[in-house]
Amino acid sequence: MIFHRLLASSNGKVPFRPIIIFPESGEVLFEFDSIEATAFEDSGGVGIHRGTRWQLSTTENFQTITYDSGLQNQNLTMVSVGDMNTEMLTEYFVRVKYYSVIDESSWSEPIPFSTNLFEEPIIDWADSIFDALLFGF
Repeated sequence: MIFHRLLASSNGKVPFRPIIIFPESGEVLFEFDSIEATAFEDSGGVGIHRGTRWQLSTTENFQTITYDSGLQNQNLTMVSVGDMNTEMLTEYFVRVKYYSVIDESSWSEPIPFSTNLFEEPIIDWADSIFDALLFGF
């Protein structure tokens, strides 16, 4: 009964286009950073956020997609850079769309960002220097 009321309350309400709020255009991110988007809203104000789709590309027009989450319901407003199969020292464009029970939003405006050196190579490099200074090898 409750499910049917929720379904009816979101019937015909289109989800608003999400906006990526982090990173800002052109920021440099690490693999432990997260990309964040605005909270789900629809034109009726009572819809259910059924899922999200994230895409990552090396081209602004998304002709070369390097990551596509598909419709999923786990990373609804945030996704980790490390979970998107990113490469170090690469420029990417990210976009997101939201799904309600019966409709989907438009894609967000693509936001460019670059990746920096990731933690693992930095830790290995730093550990090597530390070992050489401390132990002489």
